[in-house]
Amino acid sequence: MVELTESDVEIPNEQAVLDILMAVGAGDSPGFSLTWEALSGFLDRLGVRVRVTAEAS
Repeated sequence: MVELTESDVEIPNEQAVLDILMAVGAGDSPGFSLTWEALSGFLDRLGVRVRVTAEAS
């Protein structure tokens, strides 16, 4: 559960976090698809770079 409250404190990436929570909150709707593009977009908005490396086992 996430509790959102009003505050005068500046929260880094606040709008991005709220947008991501709203998108993930739609996970129980029929048309929801969580793709790698969506996930990497979320992380990009939060300033996180992701690199995927595939290795043979």
